[in-house]
Amino acid sequence: MSADDVRTGGKVSDPASGLRLPLPAGWSRVDGPPGHVTIAADRAWSAGGAEVRFRPTVTASRVPLAPGVDAAALGTAALAGALASVEDGRVLAYDVSADDPATGPLTGRRLLFAHRQGRATIAVLQAVTVVDGHGVTVTASFPLLQWAALRPLVGAVVDGVRADAPTAAEVPAAGEPAEGPRRDPWFAARGEDLEDLARVAEAQPAPAAGLRLSRAAFDHLAGARRRVAPEFRDELVAAGLLRAGGRPSEDGAGLVALARERTGHLRLESARGAAPLALDVSLHGADALVVTTAAPGELPADPRGGELRDAAGVVTVDVVDASLLPVVLAGFVGLGPAWSAGGAVELPQDLLARRAADPRTPPPADADAALLRAWAQPWFLCTLHADGLDADRLLLNAGAAGTYVVRTQGEGPASVARLQPVPSALLFEDLVRICDAVVDRAQLSPR
Repeated sequence: MSADDVRTGGKVSDPASGLRLPLPAGWSRVDGPPGHVTIAADRAWSAGGAEVRFRPTVTASRVPLAPGVDAAALGTAALAGALASVEDGRVLAYDVSADDPATGPLTGRRLLFAHRQGRATIAVLQAVTVVDGHGVTVTASFPLLQWAALRPLVGAVVDGVRADAPTAAEVPAAGEPAEGPRRDPWFAARGEDLEDLARVAEAQPAPAAGLRLSRAAFDHLAGARRRVAPEFRDELVAAGLLRAGGRPSEDGAGLVALARERTGHLRLESARGAAPLALDVSLHGADALVVTTAAPGELPADPRGGELRDAAGVVTVDVVDASLLPVVLAGFVGLGPAWSAGGAVELPQDLLARRAADPRTPPPADADAALLRAWAQPWFLCTLHADGLDADRLLLNAGAAGTYVVRTQGEGPASVARLQPVPSALLFEDLVRICDAVVDRAQLSPR
């Protein structure tokens, strides 16, 4: 089923709410509360682990709004709701939905987040807009494991929702005009009306779940061929990974097996000051062993020696379903809602390295406004290594200025770094593709 098929297929109409939804082949309307129209796939898709299935759904709703509520206010409320409710996952992107005169999709804001549901990882695409004083919200939920198969389909369904005049009598909500969300001052000065997303990153740090251990203790456990050395025994016994006699416990043996017998591998590396930060993933079938230091965005702007030692010397160890890996990587990189600006810029490679290490490094004399905006943000670089990648990915997180993909050209003192701003949704899609490729390769590898 393709996105083109959705545009030419059937429809579901609800005269009471005035909502019309495309109905792809293999989907049906299901019962829902008044003012809501829901369609669902007739089949459930694999969502994480062989035994986990999830039925994709798309729900559209229409409710009256207080005077003065616009798409920015409605989008900000949806973003705040997602940040408050997504406990085991991440809000990944927030964008202005495009206005396509050819098809006339509803314009407004679009939100992307993902969360863990048992062993499954569920992606949620949500679009909001205002039509004739009513808020229209369209929410699509589907397994992240099936991103390649379902994301174009559910995106086309979301784009195809229409809101006609409702037949049911509705009284607009009473009250004073609503106060709109804070606007981004940098864009406002340039005549663009966009919400201020600068504080979103603070609302979703990237604390990793799992056991906390010294890096030395875990590395020794994973590499030990006989009994564990005495200096690590107390810590590993307390963590439940070692028996009192010095042999690995059942949990410890499981972690060691994943680390030693992996059939796929992903690694993110970063640094703040002298701290070597890393997220390391060992794949075996549908299981992923994640061993991570603190994420670079968790450290203060000017980390001290003790903070650096703790960040690099302590790891969190967890086993997750492989379907969660794109969200795990996004958390370490600090990917989230941000407004990108400007086009690609080129810098001397050594200038990029100096600025990443020291925020007091002055910008180039010819820097444009978009680069100066990014230059003023906190920076950190992350390098992604993955089995099967033709080349590593180098990513620059520039805080509220979003994320850049960095490509280097040339060698030695004359080498140049090309910084390309990439919207968060597109970068997350790239992470999904990378993880899918590594997981597929791992599951085909001999055990």
